[in-house]
Amino acid sequence: MDDFSPTENGAGSSGSAGTSNLSGARKALAVAEAANTSLEQANGALRARETELRELREQLEAVVAHSGIGIGQVDLSGRFVLVNDRQCEILCRSRDELIGLRMIDLTHPEDRPWNQELIRHMLETGESFALEKRYLRPDGSDVWVQNHVSLARDAVGRPRYITALVRDVTAERSAAADRQALLRQVEAERARAEAGRARLAAVLEHLPVGVGITDRTGRVILSNRALRRFVGDVVPSVDPGLHASWIAHGPDGSQVGGENYAVACALRGEAVTPGIEFLHRPDGGQGHWTRIAAVPVREKEGDEVAGAVLLVQDTDAQKRAAERLSALVELGDRLQALHDPVGIAFTAAEIVGRTLGADRAGYGAVDEAVETITIERDWAGAALPNLTGRFHLQDYWTGFVAALRRGEVVTTGDVLNDPQIGDRAENFVTMGVRAALHAPSRDGGRVTAVLYVHSATPRHWTEEEAAFVRGVAERAWAAAERARSEWRQELMLLELNHRVKNILATVQGMASATLKGTGGDPQRFAKHFGERLRTLARAHDMLTSRQWEPAGVETTLRAALAPWLETTRAVQLAISGAARATAVSPRQAQSLVLAFHELATNATKYGALSSPAGRVSIDCATGPSGSVEIHWTELGGPAVVRPANRRGFGTRLLERGLARDLGSGSRVELRFEPAGLRASILFTPDNAPRWATATLA
Repeated sequence: MDDFSPTENGAGSSGSAGTSNLSGARKALAVAEAANTSLEQANGALRARETELRELREQLEAVVAHSGIGIGQVDLSGRFVLVNDRQCEILCRSRDELIGLRMIDLTHPEDRPWNQELIRHMLETGESFALEKRYLRPDGSDVWVQNHVSLARDAVGRPRYITALVRDVTAERSAAADRQALLRQVEAERARAEAGRARLAAVLEHLPVGVGITDRTGRVILSNRALRRFVGDVVPSVDPGLHASWIAHGPDGSQVGGENYAVACALRGEAVTPGIEFLHRPDGGQGHWTRIAAVPVREKEGDEVAGAVLLVQDTDAQKRAAERLSALVELGDRLQALHDPVGIAFTAAEIVGRTLGADRAGYGAVDEAVETITIERDWAGAALPNLTGRFHLQDYWTGFVAALRRGEVVTTGDVLNDPQIGDRAENFVTMGVRAALHAPSRDGGRVTAVLYVHSATPRHWTEEEAAFVRGVAERAWAAAERARSEWRQELMLLELNHRVKNILATVQGMASATLKGTGGDPQRFAKHFGERLRTLARAHDMLTSRQWEPAGVETTLRAALAPWLETTRAVQLAISGAARATAVSPRQAQSLVLAFHELATNATKYGALSSPAGRVSIDCATGPSGSVEIHWTELGGPAVVRPANRRGFGTRLLERGLARDLGSGSRVELRFEPAGLRASILFTPDNAPRWATATLA
């Protein structure tokens, strides 16, 4: 111990040094102890941290292992290095099977290209991504997953692992697919329902019957095209302003008030079937017949009426057809009791006008030779006056006379817009006519009469209406022919007796006068008497061909002068237009034929026609009050000297018999001038029909 004790005088330095070393040792020991303590503390802290980390790892592994989300980690080559239980469940493989497999090999082939593209982009940019794709299971089935993929880096920031959070969305997608399928099914059902509604709407739209539904106020909430022809936004039942244009008729024909219209009854809960007849006249015209039925609509039995279903049937064609048939039956019944053609014509016109709802109808006799139509009596409603008199065809028929000659019924819906009428429209308008129908009666291709129908407003004429008018015209014409035949037959016996007596008297007078004129010479008598008999025969032929009806002046003169007109041009016949249209009675015609035959015979023997240079002119014109003046002028023949003491048959026939036969007020003047004979005949035509039925001829 002494070796380490301190001493004085230097010897003590050795002791001091020892003390110093001891102190250092002690300090080193303290430092070592402190370091050991720190180390032990650090080891304890490390052990605690390791324990904590182990616990955290165990917890993380437990979380990863038992997570409902699949977790997988692959290295940069794409091979699994970590999977949890849920990932194994999703892929239907064990952990041992998955570790080392490439993720892309388990991906559905269709999803691989864009999956790889997303990974490449993430490695380049570091951006995470999410996708839905399919994994393949060992049994060949696939499973839809939703992946959230991110990149894990090492301490220096280099990419090391790719981690994916995987959620099985197969059930969701299946549910979504089911929802989509359901939606598609619903959409298909909706489309089918819409198509069904469209088909129903198309069927309703093209039904010939109007169909509609109203609410409880009578407002139309559904309608088809056929209904919209007649009904607007509200039914007539609830709009008194429409009652004037909807005229309802009960089964007995009586008028029905608006409160009892079909829909009004249905809205009160009453069914109206088979319906009520309505005449729809929105413009006050002819109108259109319909039948309207209606039934109430309720949500369920016992509920209040929510509206009405109405059906509108267009019955106009059937109604009009029934009316026309009834009119034909009426016409037949009434014509049986009629024997007057004027009455027959009026009856036919009245029935046609009334049945067609026209404003005027009539029957006119046509004379195509002078182009006139004569109307004695027609039927007219309130809109137009009666039309009677004689009218020139060229003022009205120029555009369709050819059709009438072919026997066609000519219809005009509006005279202002019909090319058949053309520039004659104003003539129709002057008579108050805007629409017209003309049905001809023909005899041998010649129009003899026309049944006309007039409307004061434009109107569409149907084929059925035209056929009806044609039928009435034919029946009226047949009835008139029957009446004329009956009357002619009745009068024929009386007329025959009278005419035979007249002919015998005429022949007797002719024979006596001829005998005197021939001085008893049999040969001369036979010649002259035969010529006069032949002339009388021509007159009878002409009148017989016309059934002893009035004959035109021109026709009469041509019959008398036929032998000369056919063989020479020296006889010139000039007749004015007015005289051409003038007709004379059979008695007047017969007398004129005989008289002009005598004039021509005398001219041939002694007058102008006995010379090659001679000629005869006959001028015929009308005078005041309808009189007719005929002038016979001979020129170029030998000088004429009137016999002083002898009056032949011709002179007596002209001066006495002709004036008497032509009727009261007639005048015959003969002037024997040196240049040639001149004769002037003035008379008033008796052109009344020989038979009362002549108004239809």
